[in-house]
Amino acid sequence: MGPAATFKRIYLIDRRHLDSDGFLVKTEVADLPNLRDPALIGSHDPTGGYGLGNPFKFPLQSVEALLPLPGNRIAIVQDNNFPDSTGRVPGKTDATEMIIIGFRKSDDRTGRH
Repeated sequence: MGPAATFKRIYLIDRRHLDSDGFLVKTEVADLPNLRDPALIGSHDPTGGYGLGNPFKFPLQSVEALLPLPGNRIAIVQDNNFPDSTGRVPGKTDATEMIIIGFRKSDDRTGRH
């Protein structure tokens, strides 16, 4: 949680694509502690919150759900694990957070945009 949350990534696995050894290929699509947020959405709430701004950080204890959405987007949901989760504001129980990440379309198998 908080600043210690340095590795929280989301990968796309397409069961139609295998590497040369026959293993599924995974492509990183999001690095949750390092999300671009040039519009500064949610950058002031909660006051004093860790990881608000650009880059936006999702430094919470656990991701509870990933939901594919239309338009190359995914919803990421974290519940608050009350009362033990304090990743956003030290000493204050986290609220449930939900974010939506949008992706540009990719024309190749690498998933790079």
